[in-house]
Amino acid sequence: MSTVKGPGARTDAWSGRVESGDWQAITAEVDEYGGALLPRLLTPEETVRIRQLYGQDELFRSTVDMGRHRFGQGQYRYLDTPYPEPVERLKQALYPRLLPIARNWWARLGRPAPWP
Repeated sequence: MSTVKGPGARTDAWSGRVESGDWQAITAEVDEYGGALLPRLLTPEETVRIRQLYGQDELFRSTVDMGRHRFGQGQYRYLDTPYPEPVERLKQALYPRLLPIARNWWARLGRPAPWP
């Protein structure tokens, strides 16, 4: 589902969800606390589908056993590329909003931003 707003501006359901956030407030929270809550980016049904991916070993490039590294119990996994559609689409929608925040933090640290 895609819609066009204005000349050449393309939005879809994923970017619409990202854009529904108050990015001025989100940026301020990241600046003050190091993190911020975003608007709901997934429906409950999408959340269930993504959670069900965890058992599909072929989708992941590595798995980390947290206990082995003394980080508590459990594990986390790194998805391999290509990412599942919701992950890729959210990544694409979030990047333009998170990039200025990341660049600003790198500038504060006196480092050149490594991202295009």
